[in-house]
Amino acid sequence: MRFIARFNGKTDGYHTYFTNIPENDLLGKDIASLYSARWWSIVFAENAR
Repeated sequence: MRFIARFNGKTDGYHTYFTNIPENDLLGKDIASLYSARWWSIVFAENAR
């Protein structure tokens, strides 16, 4: 299990993620981008109902 914490300057806080994707496959910033895109797609799908 891998823990990632990325600082967000807009909110002045951290976004945290747990993943099983190995560090040598994706960097922390890439994981954060993927999770962000995933959550936006979920929000959009819920609003489209």
